[in-house]
Amino acid sequence: PTIAPAAVSLAGPTKLFVGSIPGGTSRETLREEFEKFGPVVDVFLKNDQAEAHRMWGFVTYQEAASAAVAVSALNERLVLPGGTRPCAVSFARSSQAQHSMAAASLVQ
Repeated sequence: PTIAPAAVSLAGPTKLFVGSIPGGTSRETLREEFEKFGPVVDVFLKNDQAEAHRMWGFVTYQEAASAAVAVSALNERLVLPGGTRPCAVSFARSSQAQHSMAAASLVQ
């Protein structure tokens, strides 16, 4: 069996942006939700300065393929405890090149 070149180039950490996180959400809660799709190497959370009861953050996956699956499964679908609307989940700007490759490999 041969490995598709696209699959080989998907290796490496990939960062996702997560928006509309309810205030009071912990890094552990976010990690638990996102680890359902693969190993998470980092979680960053920040309070939204514009809206007091909202947060945003980044989740970094060990592998780009896990990140691609998480985006497709969670974007505008994940409602965290205390939330009234789904979170926005997208590739962080620094991971756009990996996003293109990961999306292409999912279509094959």
